[in-house]
Amino acid sequence: MKAVLINDLKLYKTQAISFLLITIFVIIINFYLHGLTISSSLINYIFILTLIIRAEIVFSDNYSDLDKFLIMPISINEYIKSKIIKNTVVFVISSVVFAIILLSLDEMPKSLINFYFLNFLAVDFVLMTFFHILLVKFKKRFIGLLYFLLLNLIGFALMFFNLIDYRLTSVLISALVILLSLYLDYRLSKEILKEMKE
Repeated sequence: MKAVLINDLKLYKTQAISFLLITIFVIIINFYLHGLTISSSLINYIFILTLIIRAEIVFSDNYSDLDKFLIMPISINEYIKSKIIKNTVVFVISSVVFAIILLSLDEMPKSLINFYFLNFLAVDFVLMTFFHILLVKFKKRFIGLLYFLLLNLIGFALMFFNLIDYRLTSVLISALVILLSLYLDYRLSKEILKEMKE
């Protein structure tokens, strides 16, 4: 499993460094133009760039390296676990970036911050795992675009219809939904890959 994670790290290291250098350049330009004030354009850029990086890492994987690892002492179970661990780590890091963006904006309503932390994170994770299962099945890169579009549609719908509940039960349900999504992603993705190799 460690070998798969290291291989993925090598694949995306160059892209991550490139995005990081571009971001540093944009931040320098922002400070030059606006001083220490964080402009809305910079916030939007970081938000969009983070989504692009997440989509690129999670949904650009076509599992072409599966055969290479199966000739090593690595099972399909370990292989898919490493992929899910990679996706989860990417999700956590990108979610932390989004949280920092929300908390750094003074004019951001508290209700929206609560919505993100208590409800939307679970919705986001469920969609990511669902579309990851579709990716394993069909191996089409446009699946990442569908994930992005549906994520925005559901987010706007939840806010527009005020389908937000801040009670402890909703937090617990969100946590259970995330854990269930992880389990289903592992089980279904593993079965799909096993069928492919039979």
